[in-house]
Amino acid sequence: MILANYFFFYSLSFILGINLSFYINYYFLTLFLFILFFVAFGIEAALVPFHTWLPDGHSAAPSSISMILAGVLLKMGTYGILRIPMVFFPDIAEKYGIILIIFGVLNLVYGAFNAFRQVDIKYLIAYSSISHMGVVFIGLGANNDLGVSAAVFQMVSHGLISALLFSIAGSLQYRTNTRLIDNYGGLMRVIPFIGAMLVFSGMANLGLPGLSGFVAELLSMSALLKKFYDLLGIVFVIISLIGVFITAVYVLNLIDKVLYRKTNIVYVKIQDAHWDEKLHMLVLASFILVLGIFPWLITDISNLSKIMQILGM
Repeated sequence: MILANYFFFYSLSFILGINLSFYINYYFLTLFLFILFFVAFGIEAALVPFHTWLPDGHSAAPSSISMILAGVLLKMGTYGILRIPMVFFPDIAEKYGIILIIFGVLNLVYGAFNAFRQVDIKYLIAYSSISHMGVVFIGLGANNDLGVSAAVFQMVSHGLISALLFSIAGSLQYRTNTRLIDNYGGLMRVIPFIGAMLVFSGMANLGLPGLSGFVAELLSMSALLKKFYDLLGIVFVIISLIGVFITAVYVLNLIDKVLYRKTNIVYVKIQDAHWDEKLHMLVLASFILVLGIFPWLITDISNLSKIMQILGM
């Protein structure tokens, strides 16, 4: 992208016969580059309104690919924003951080409301991912030690939680040949291990204290109030908490419809998780629990000051 801009201005300067660098304000050039990088990486990170590819992508992909997409590839976008435009253009990031916060709050609330109305379990998890990426953008927009720690922690935490949720969705689809939530029912009595994992990952997703999802949301809201310690900050937090509340609603609704209520007689004889499924689910759940109890494992090395020190800045 930098090379493309360089050759564009170089070619234009050659054609016009003038050196455009004398006429282009450096500040506006850096702002232009920041916007380009932000949009490019924002598309990768499913930033609203560039998010529409993600739910369909998850729906079409096998669950194993969805685990990689949600757990790793989606985070490349937010990591790219942190690593390139925020490092190379810190003044722009500080001055216009409120724009990142606005996008983050929009992601958080919009994604939660869309997840609430889904009838397909993979679409629900996909929109939940869009919602939780908002926590990352809020942290990046705060642009302080707490905010960057929250962003990095959420990248790791949500990568683990979403991977576990998509694994569970794949296990359910494999056994029932459907992804429609209303078609399930009473599965806790039939497949208790997968049911327990769904409860665990759901609680982590809605931010239950003691699990990693809670830490990221707490740090993000704290960073937001530290950035805007006034009425504006309070308004942002209240709107964000609406998204958190809706998250709790759709997660509990999902658990109720899938695991409880009347058992669907079609699925009374399906088998519980195989040993390999149990193994990777337990590994993911263990990391979620450990990071929820010992968040310093990530926060001590992910704050803004530490990152600048590592980069030699």
